[in-house]
Amino acid sequence: MSSTFRAINAGLKGIFTNRMNVRDILLSVFDPMTLARIRRRWRKIGPRVRRALLCVSVTVGHGALFVTPLGQAIEGQARDTWFALRGQRPASEHITIVRVDVPTYRMVGISPSERLPRDILAKAIRRISSDGPKLIILDFLLEAESESKTADLDLAETLAATNTWVARTWEVLMDTDAKGQQTARQVIKDPIPLFAEKAKGSVFLMSTLSSRGLVEELELRDFKTRQIMPPPLKLPLQQAFGDSVGTPEERSLINFFGAPGSLTSLSLADLLSDQPLDPAYFRNRVVFIGMMVDARVGLTQFYDVHRVAFGHSSMWGVEIQATIAANLIEKNWVRRADFPLEAGALSTLAFCATFLLATVSIALASALVVAIAALWSIAVFYLFVAFNCSIPGATLFFVLLPLAVALRVLSYSLVKWREARRFRIQRAA
Repeated sequence: MSSTFRAINAGLKGIFTNRMNVRDILLSVFDPMTLARIRRRWRKIGPRVRRALLCVSVTVGHGALFVTPLGQAIEGQARDTWFALRGQRPASEHITIVRVDVPTYRMVGISPSERLPRDILAKAIRRISSDGPKLIILDFLLEAESESKTADLDLAETLAATNTWVARTWEVLMDTDAKGQQTARQVIKDPIPLFAEKAKGSVFLMSTLSSRGLVEELELRDFKTRQIMPPPLKLPLQQAFGDSVGTPEERSLINFFGAPGSLTSLSLADLLSDQPLDPAYFRNRVVFIGMMVDARVGLTQFYDVHRVAFGHSSMWGVEIQATIAANLIEKNWVRRADFPLEAGALSTLAFCATFLLATVSIALASALVVAIAALWSIAVFYLFVAFNCSIPGATLFFVLLPLAVALRVLSYSLVKWREARRFRIQRAA
């Protein structure tokens, strides 16, 4: 035992004194017969060890990448592709949007930078209510009195006589102290009591931006705790439709019907005109009345537009809220599993798929990685279209597995290069 210890100690000293290579170190510690046995043993278990290391490396690498913003961006981009390939869905039969747009302001004779007269809104609500809607949601911030008290009273009486809800929202302000440190502050914007007390209720018409800077999450997040809140629209919809309104799971996503303009809509100018309208526009529907006009000048400074997951296009806020309402009524939002379940399942798949690709030949592994990615894409797209399920895996099947095969090819090429170099040296000798 002491002789073995002295041999190992001598070998370690040689590393620092003589800069010995690995072969010299092994020869100084072990006798030739022991080294021969180690080489034979390594020939048997070496490929298995390398395969295990590759499997573990890919699995750990996938887990680390999957939880990062880059990994989630890759998964989100794959989901955007499914939206694009699926294309436009039929418009919901439960939703109609009444647009306050440029033709409306032209008919009224004012600029979009000015406040729309309250008596005009009252007239529109009465016209809609006459055709029997389930619910009317006024996507306007009625947080101040207008210049006409008569028009305000007219709107308040109309709200009291119809099943109309009004909007509320919040704004995040940044306070900066004398040292330059910033603190976020939430300011709630409620309708004035005149309208809040007359309407059937007020509802937060807000959207949460995802880590990609897009509106795609169905639920809101609390400003302070960042905890998920139930969709605020669920309450007024339940009062109108009963228990048939769905309760989305956590991490659910908005199931867009298509590009902007996919939902049934008409201009408020059509309501103000004398032309007859099809009652089917409003009967038994949820009717949203909201701004769809650029008014970034003047006192209102209104521009409620957000980028959405469908084609990364810009969509008006009222259209986003109408889409959320349709998802809840029809229970057709995009579903996702819990994050730990997704990560665990994908890690298991990463280990098994890497083991398979490391077992077969390099040529077969290259073909398999393409086939597996294609089969996964077809299966996931089918689940997305048929069952509104978003299944992750783009980071694994399009990034990590191809990288694992590329490492095998690189390792094989390196071994062949060393063999060729050794052969040339032997011939030269």
